[in-house]
Amino acid sequence: MSRKSNNSQSQEPLYRGAGDWIAHGAKDLSPQALNSACKIPDADEGRAKLIDLETNAFEAKAARERAVVTGKRDHYATVAREKEALRADTSAELAKTPQSIRTAQLDADGHAIQVPMAKWQGRDLVEFYLLTGILTAGVAASLLTAQASLIGSGNPVFLEQIYLSWVMAFLAPLTSFALKTLGTRIRHAGLRAAYIFVLGTAMTISASIWVVTFSLSYKGLGTTIDIGSIFEGPTLAATTRDTLHAIVTLTTEILATAVIALRISEIAGRYSADHDTANPRFAELTKRLAVLEAEILAAIAERDAAQGILDECDKSLAARNALVTIAYDARRGERNDPIL
Repeated sequence: MSRKSNNSQSQEPLYRGAGDWIAHGAKDLSPQALNSACKIPDADEGRAKLIDLETNAFEAKAARERAVVTGKRDHYATVAREKEALRADTSAELAKTPQSIRTAQLDADGHAIQVPMAKWQGRDLVEFYLLTGILTAGVAASLLTAQASLIGSGNPVFLEQIYLSWVMAFLAPLTSFALKTLGTRIRHAGLRAAYIFVLGTAMTISASIWVVTFSLSYKGLGTTIDIGSIFEGPTLAATTRDTLHAIVTLTTEILATAVIALRISEIAGRYSADHDTANPRFAELTKRLAVLEAEILAAIAERDAAQGILDECDKSLAARNALVTIAYDARRGERNDPIL
């Protein structure tokens, strides 16, 4: 029977809660210890010895749990500090990491790679070379149109110094490539799409006007000869029509060249670092930072919970000592009461 009793005492669970600590403190205070302390002549000495006895008894029961909880608190405090240091480093790196990178494709390590033309898709290669040839013809056409218009103006400067007409004519292809460059510099997808739409719409309108003026100016196989009109001079309507035709011809060539150049740039951008792509490193750091935040909160919660148990033990010991002091003072007061 005694072995069974000892075994049950060894399996007694650790005390939990301030109420349990105080209840056990009142239960553990034996009358013999209280009476013995009261027999000490010096009341303060007796009180101190009784409190010391109670404190040691409390620590004997709470020492194991306090050691476990203290170790747990220190562990999670260390974890929280380490995670906070990692969070600071990650936040600093994230602040320096762009959200997007200029790339077309990424290798296994997340680095941008340049795809050689030999590995382009066949349809992209065909369109690229076809548009490049058309672009070359368009640049030449706008250059020749501008130069011919300058020479046809009859200005003595251009007639006497032909190279000046070529120099000024280069403004036409330069304008086309300026429009193309402006379009590629727009990074916002919505604004870029709107820019291309406006440019394409302007080219379509200009081309439509060019078709009309061209048909009015050059009737081709449908031309009829009016003998009476041979001796007449050019009319105002004819002059205006010819001027408008020259304007829309050059405008259409400039706009069409710019649109084709943008399309070629778009095709090449699929295989080179020529457009924005989400930076995988930024996404990785953002995810890591979120995980660290959650881990820090969990570590702090565990640390504070452990510290709460330790604080509860300290307050429970103080409460038990207060109960012992009250019991001691009351018992000693009874002994000192005069007998009537």
